[in-house]
Amino acid sequence: MTSQQKHFLIGKRVLRRIEGPTGEVIAQEGDLVTFEMIQKAKSSDQLLILSLNVE
Repeated sequence: MTSQQKHFLIGKRVLRRIEGPTGEVIAQEGDLVTFEMIQKAKSSDQLLILSLNVE
């Protein structure tokens, strides 16, 4: 994911709870996407899920 794509996601509202494969919560429904959230999603292989579940 390019930095331009990351900047597009930052500040968007998350539509549903997103968890990593170990059950760790990456984002709650209603959260605003942060850079840290993107990093956590990327390290948990959930970045695509995160990017498809924002408005």
